[in-house]
Amino acid sequence: MRWMALFLATGCATRVPIDVMEPAEYTVPASVARLALVDRAPSDYTFKTLYSLRESLADGPRFELVSNEAAQAAFTKASTTVGQPISKEAAEAICKQTAATGIVSLESLRADSQWSWSEREEERVEDQRILKTDGSQENVQVVKNVTVQLATLKMDVVSNWALMDCEGNVLDEHTVALDAFRNGEGDSKSDARLDAGNVNGLRSALLGNVGILYMQRISPWGSQVSRRMFSGGNSHIRAGRRAAVEGDWESAYRRWKTAAKKGNSDSPRAWLNLAVHHEQKGNLKVALKYAKRAAHKLNKRWIHAYVTDLETSIEKKIQLGKQLGPETDDE
Repeated sequence: MRWMALFLATGCATRVPIDVMEPAEYTVPASVARLALVDRAPSDYTFKTLYSLRESLADGPRFELVSNEAAQAAFTKASTTVGQPISKEAAEAICKQTAATGIVSLESLRADSQWSWSEREEERVEDQRILKTDGSQENVQVVKNVTVQLATLKMDVVSNWALMDCEGNVLDEHTVALDAFRNGEGDSKSDARLDAGNVNGLRSALLGNVGILYMQRISPWGSQVSRRMFSGGNSHIRAGRRAAVEGDWESAYRRWKTAAKKGNSDSPRAWLNLAVHHEQKGNLKVALKYAKRAAHKLNKRWIHAYVTDLETSIEKKIQLGKQLGPETDDE
């Protein structure tokens, strides 16, 4: 994926987004590389959830996927018992028919919504025309007490998942539950419901999100972090920032490297910027060295926090190595 950055200048600092890879919560055995996704509780809702899981897994680096039609046909042919775990024989049959090395099943999915109601009183000023005794009309303002209807929608989506190998061994069982609230008000209950927003849209978003969250449970996934770097200082730091804004990170690196060698008060700023440069290149250990030097010299809270973030990123990279295979860190 081509790296693209939007830079926001804030005083003497610039923020830059960096694409990162987050490790999965659960490390799936390396032997499970091609997944058959099966729906064990088909309903009007499960399609959206499995579609979101499939799309997010396909965008990730970890798994190949069997087509929906082939996976579900193999599952149906295996004649599993509703409410019972998929047997070893059924798992073997599904894998043999689809060339899968693992199975993800959506065991159950429930989507509930509930409305609750309350009221409040408020004063409103209304213009009224009154007829005077002389026959003329006059506009007056009248204060009225009105009852406002308050609507609250609570929506819950609960999904249960199982991941197994081709011998029917359950590797992971997990529940993803999400809820959301919408509030609305109006002069009538129907107006309040309308003001609360699109119920179907909210349900669709939750159904999709539970699929995405299970993807993050079993597969590394792409994310983005925002990093701060110095935009002010000597001409090399400023020129480096301009080069980075234009996407020319190599020129930025040369400029900041020159500024770092000056041995003056601007050097620590260059160290910090070099740390961000190396992080976006994936050289986390080098980035940490530069960030620690900048933190020691400048003693700014946000730079110390950056050091902590980099240490966490290195730990995550080790975990990613277990899930995707080791990567080299260019020193």
